Amino acid sequence: MIACKHEERQMPQLSEFLYITDSAYTKEEFIEAERRFLVAIDFAVHRPNPYVFLRRYARVLDAHSGHVQFMSRFLLEAGMHSHAISMKRESRKAAAALWLSRVVLRNPSYVEWTRRADVYHLRQFLRSNHQAQRYYSQCCPRPAHALLRNRPPAQTPNFCASTAAGALDLSKRSTSIHSISASISRTGSLSHQNSSLADNVGNWLSWTQRSQFNAM
Repeated sequence: MIACKHEERQMPQLSEFLYITDSAYTKEEFIEAERRFLVAIDFAVHRPNPYVFLRRYARVLDAHSGHVQFMSRFLLEAGMHSHAISMKRESRKAAAALWLSRVVLRNPSYVEWTRRADVYHLRQFLRSNHQAQRYYSQCCPRPAHALLRNRPPAQTPNFCASTAAGALDLSKRSTSIHSISASISRTGSLSHQNSSLADNVGNWLSWTQRSQFNAM
């Protein structure tokens, strides 16, 4: 009930919670339990998550590209499975996901963004953390240290292409919906437990592009 008040746009009525519990509790008991819970946690009901910072960063940096935002969320969710990344501040994780999404998608504007002071410290953290470098190096065929330079990419391809071996290469360009459909059919699903992050990112990007084509 507290989470609904904090997150939902339309707060459910108390009668709905009574219905869910099959009237096992009265209205007064619900209110009393909520009051005791809030006092116990000292009304600290809000904890900023990386998605809050990600939305703010996207607005400030004018990152209105849907592909950049989708990729940022994907990398953010994938990074939560890494213990070394999960222990960092929420703001840093959001900044890393947004910056890395620009790197993966070959967005040239990420070069200008890396000149900001806060992103400079983030880049220094990635340089010094070998576990983070090994993890995020799977996002792109280039080495991890190459992603941390202030050098613009040589080209700006839109999406990945599938090679004859079946692996997805994020460095090549493909605008053919038939090649995208073929890559999805070969992989069988959008995410594989034993596949590298680059393969799963490629599958996810292909599915996103195909869905947008179908919607047009």
